[in-house]
Amino acid sequence: MYKFVPSFTSKFKNIYRGAIIATIPSSIMSYIFSSINQNSSYGKFGSTVGFFLLVALFVNWFIYFVFLGFTFNEAYFKNYVARKTDDRKFWKLITFWW
Repeated sequence: MYKFVPSFTSKFKNIYRGAIIATIPSSIMSYIFSSINQNSSYGKFGSTVGFFLLVALFVNWFIYFVFLGFTFNEAYFKNYVARKTDDRKFWKLITFWW
């Protein structure tokens, strides 16, 4: 997913850091989710409502860490992999004066 989502092609050596940043917290959240689900009684809210509240919390945190990995990959690529580019207006001015 981290290889095909950006608008640029990237190698695995450039994306594994963001994948790790997204995978480790997501794995921890999966473990916490399963622990809470086994140990909680949904009698206070009703079993159906409590289950959906817990799933909503899990999905929210999971998506947060996935986007954190995307953001890290984009920042890493822009800082260390991509060439610096000049603005087109600058080159238009230079070619106009030549």
